[in-house]
Amino acid sequence: MAADKGCPLDDKVKAIADVLSLYVDDVDAILSTVPSPSKFYRFRCRFQLLPKEENNQSFSFAIWQSGRPVEITPRSFTIACHHVIELMEKVLCVANEDSEIILWKHCQAVHFHCTTIKDAMITLIYNAPLDKVLWTSHAQQLSKACSCSVIGRSRGTKVVIGRDFVVESFSLRSLKSENASTSPLQSSRDDASNQFDDSLHILMRQPEGAFSNPNPYICKQTMEWIRDRAFQMCTEASAILELYAGAATYTPILANVFSSVTVVEVNASLVDAAQINITNNKVTDCVNIVHAPVEQCLHILHTRGHNGTSFDAVMLDPPRDGMDSSVRASLKHYKHILLLSCSPVQTFYKDLPVLCKTHHIASAVVLDHFPQTKHVEAGIHLISRSL
Repeated sequence: MAADKGCPLDDKVKAIADVLSLYVDDVDAILSTVPSPSKFYRFRCRFQLLPKEENNQSFSFAIWQSGRPVEITPRSFTIACHHVIELMEKVLCVANEDSEIILWKHCQAVHFHCTTIKDAMITLIYNAPLDKVLWTSHAQQLSKACSCSVIGRSRGTKVVIGRDFVVESFSLRSLKSENASTSPLQSSRDDASNQFDDSLHILMRQPEGAFSNPNPYICKQTMEWIRDRAFQMCTEASAILELYAGAATYTPILANVFSSVTVVEVNASLVDAAQINITNNKVTDCVNIVHAPVEQCLHILHTRGHNGTSFDAVMLDPPRDGMDSSVRASLKHYKHILLLSCSPVQTFYKDLPVLCKTHHIASAVVLDHFPQTKHVEAGIHLISRSL
């Protein structure tokens, strides 16, 4: 994990606003910004494990800066959440008191993954084969000392003490306080006394080794922005197609607004996690999963339909390189487009010249998942010019 410094949020907002200004007369009217806490916001961190002495009896953590590892102490790494810092200290304590160094010999990196509800797992990465029996005995002691799951990985080998996932929890605000309109789906679920609670509690399984958002504070804000926009869309779209859905992080939100959600994801471990997250959030009745690359689902995009369901809205959360041209060209058929980008300055320059031929930008948000770094995410809501 490399650390970039000196990239303030204002600079990132300006870069995105410059792109949007090519297509929007008054950017300030449609662009909002979600800042991150400046400290203790990162719940997933990976460090190189460095020996301090030639006998490998004393260890420390390092991050990559300017192409080389730079040693850090846990308490100096203040972008990590308090739980990660606590686990870093415990791991170093165990490692530096371990005379046999079974867990630490050939260990190249340590990955910490925590959640806001104090769930955690530690993954040890090796550059040599593991002795599973011997490793397991020592890893169980580390698991007990740290009160969390421990996973060992070497080429072709994965050993798990506890679980190979963590569970995160998000509680989204009620929309009633903002006088938001009620979706048709929520109206149908309302009881006779009209006491429907539109606050939303989401449980999210995050598998080891797969992508999950390391900043839960901004992840929650992203969820709430998506939910706000979905409510704006639902009177004109009853079903939505969700592309690059990952572990279904946003699917339960969509499923609580739309009557049907069809998700597309290619990664098998993320599809497995998505199935569990959809079940745990009690939205299985209205969600269908397509396990395939988005680029192989162009027939769904072109026809705006799948298994008898027609889509008037689409949401996309593509990888850093963005969507390909065939996917981009297919979006013109939709009334509403929700697009998230983890490299908006680069991808919006490709996306917006095409999308803004048929759609206008109704809303945009800058999401500072990685404060004081060059990385930023953004979301835009586009509405068909025919509406």
